[in-house]
Amino acid sequence: MKILISSVFEKWFVKLRDHRAKAAIEVRLRSIVLNNSIVEDYKYLGKSIIELRFDIGAGYRIYATQIESELIVLLAGGTKSRQQADIEKAKKIPKNGGKNMKATFKEWDVVDHLGTEEDIAAYLNAALEEDDPKLLQAVLGDIARARGMTDVAKSIGVGRESLYKSLSTEGNPSFQTIMKLLFVLGLKMEFVPAKAK
Repeated sequence: MKILISSVFEKWFVKLRDHRAKAAIEVRLRSIVLNNSIVEDYKYLGKSIIELRFDIGAGYRIYATQIESELIVLLAGGTKSRQQADIEKAKKIPKNGGKNMKATFKEWDVVDHLGTEEDIAAYLNAALEEDDPKLLQAVLGDIARARGMTDVAKSIGVGRESLYKSLSTEGNPSFQTIMKLLFVLGLKMEFVPAKAK
């Protein structure tokens, strides 16, 4: 599935200072692309508006619409406390609707938002919480792209195409490759007791 974002959504997301919430949103969007469907907590609000809900921090919300079966457009974002105003804002954005609307939007790429070590660590930690190996693999691929896939592959001692293939959805990287990747990316694993269920 492809995700496009409006300038309204992008402006809101860039200003969002809650790193944990940002990472949770990034991971949910990555999961939507990976699974080719909207997953987890969402609700249809009528007039083609979908509300993606995040039970984190201030109770973040993303308002989206589906243009085609494989295209989601993110219109706006906000918090639970501003929910109604944000819904109204989202409803006003796709005035020309349909395929003509795509020209005013750009494609979402999480790599555009992985500029700092904190961003990268938060993104990886949010992915770990999902307990989905394929999602974690895709997230590691995103981080490698953010750092420069060619440089990362060279540092690990593998070819660029080989690393791309390993971190793709069809890939099956060895644990050794993952450990080398984490080292090159300046990341480390830390184990803590799982919470009692």
